[in-house]
Amino acid sequence: MIQFSQVSKAFGTQQVLQDVTFTIHDGERVGFVGPNGAGKSTMFEILTGNLSPDKGEATYPGAMRLAYVRQQLHGLANGVPLLDYVENAMPDLNLLHDQMVALEEDISRAEDAAKPKMLERLGEMQSRYEHLGGYELKNRAETILSGLGFATERFSDSFDTFSGGWKIRAELARNLVARPDILLLDEPTNYLE
Repeated sequence: MIQFSQVSKAFGTQQVLQDVTFTIHDGERVGFVGPNGAGKSTMFEILTGNLSPDKGEATYPGAMRLAYVRQQLHGLANGVPLLDYVENAMPDLNLLHDQMVALEEDISRAEDAAKPKMLERLGEMQSRYEHLGGYELKNRAETILSGLGFATERFSDSFDTFSGGWKIRAELARNLVARPDILLLDEPTNYLE
């Protein structure tokens, strides 16, 4: 559930949001429609924590994963292959993978008496990694990219070689790979060919 309660936000003398209150329940799909400058992107930026409201509160359950596809991308991932960019949607998953690799190395050098406890910890980490989808991440990324129209032979091309519309599609793929509970799309048809 997303909840805005009496949220106000101004930029200088321009009041963009004033006493905005609404609730979005689980499973609902909602669109915000209005002219440029009406505060649609500002609401998303407040919800993601990138901006703070001047007054009021915007919340969603902390256990939920939120993904945000902005209407414009700025210098993201130059030099990074497309597939790597999309696969790196979950930094916590990458960190967990690195910790597992480090622990495996530690186990190989550990004394026999310490190994059972270390192996138990590794098993817990592997279960968490599996639960988060780590073992299927590459396949999921390839499937989503293909579904969004990317040719398989372009998966190794650098992210920055794609046009604006294809970058937005890649950003959408990246966010879908993360399997968010809440997906925010800010003008999702902008720049799409």
